Amino acid sequence: MEHAAQDICMRKLILEGSIEQFSKMQIEQQENIDFQITLIKTFEILQFLRFDTKQLATICRIEFKNRSTRIEDFFDAKRIKVVVLEEEKLGVYVIFIKERAQRSDQNILRTGIYMSDPCVIRDGKIKVGVVGDTKQLRAFIKYIKKMNVDYTVVSSTNISFGAHSPLENLTEKQRTVITSAFDHGYYDLPRRISSQDLAKKLGVRDSTLIEHRRKAERRLLAGILTKT
Repeated sequence: MEHAAQDICMRKLILEGSIEQFSKMQIEQQENIDFQITLIKTFEILQFLRFDTKQLATICRIEFKNRSTRIEDFFDAKRIKVVVLEEEKLGVYVIFIKERAQRSDQNILRTGIYMSDPCVIRDGKIKVGVVGDTKQLRAFIKYIKKMNVDYTVVSSTNISFGAHSPLENLTEKQRTVITSAFDHGYYDLPRRISSQDLAKKLGVRDSTLIEHRRKAERRLLAGILTKT
């Protein structure tokens, strides 16, 4: 008997608020936030390379209000590694950033969500995307409310797959594990996240995550190989 495809209970929220509000979560940098904001015209994370409880690594584009502002004027070289990948024009840079995860980052990740596009600072406001299941998103919203952050939900959408997607053959837990593993770089070379860290991010035991992941991989492979 065939079962109808079920909707995937993963959602993407896009939130927007002032930098001053969202900086309430950046406890470690609070004293430098106001100064940093005055230097930025736009700041956009183009790609998350790593974002876990140990480290944050991203590729970003930054444009300063004053064209003479230097990268070293903005970043703390003792805490953050910055490599300029491209200088588009004076005061506009594409850069690689790597830094140790802050306590605020760790608190956010413990809710189980992961960051997604967009992540943009412009005109004193920040717009950021987060992805997770209903429970994870509720925990994230609860956390930022606890930090007294005022925000607006710009959009809230389901992350859906086509009716013919192999993912429709997986259980909800298997889909969550396999998509999270992919998005967090578990299948990258070199691997960007370990099974243990991914399990912590999703709030499950490592053995449970491995079980769901292996069953998901087997079902996906079976679906592919039986059609060849």
